[in-house]
Amino acid sequence: MTIRNAASILLSVAAILSPAAADACRCVSGTPAVSYRQAAAVMLGTVTDARDPSADERAFTVTVERSWKRPPKGMVTIHSTRSDCPADVQPGERHLIYVLRDTRGLWRTSSCRGDRRAADSGPALAWLAHRR
Repeated sequence: MTIRNAASILLSVAAILSPAAADACRCVSGTPAVSYRQAAAVMLGTVTDARDPSADERAFTVTVERSWKRPPKGMVTIHSTRSDCPADVQPGERHLIYVLRDTRGLWRTSSCRGDRRAADSGPALAWLAHRR
């Protein structure tokens, strides 16, 4: 093995093991029907607050405009774990969010559940228009 080949292999391994590659989230979002079926509740609302209570946890508050399945009303705090494809939310944005309840009773989501900015949720909102 030449030095050039060894250097090429080392660079390839470093790229694969780099933090950026390790942090990359890979998930396949399902159809609106699949996301709906897998969620305990679905809500459309505006993010009013986002914070990081720990290194691996993100929490954000949503003012619920509309909900399906279970009726979260008013303001709801939702948690997302950074190691589980965290929800990409910012205060002031409207989002369609699919959530589950964890064993402690907290609402949880991830970007893999089908969460989207409301502006990018046309097909899902059209599908949800026929649901309660």
